[in-house]
Amino acid sequence: MKICDICGQRTDRLECGPPELPRCEICVECFQDLLRRFRETEKQLDEVKCRLRLEAIAAWQAARKPKD
Repeated sequence: MKICDICGQRTDRLECGPPELPRCEICVECFQDLLRRFRETEKQLDEVKCRLRLEAIAAWQAARKPKD
């Protein structure tokens, strides 16, 4: 049996942890949870990028407006 470096659960199968961490091995449940959190983060990044692009467009339009 192997032990997950994150939750301590005993299991037969471990996955490599994310490259940002020092070498660690994690159970399937921790791996799935990490992937879910990565998906949530990617969704948040997409939302922030969209908002920032809209702000940039609004600023660009205001700057390019003809001056009377």
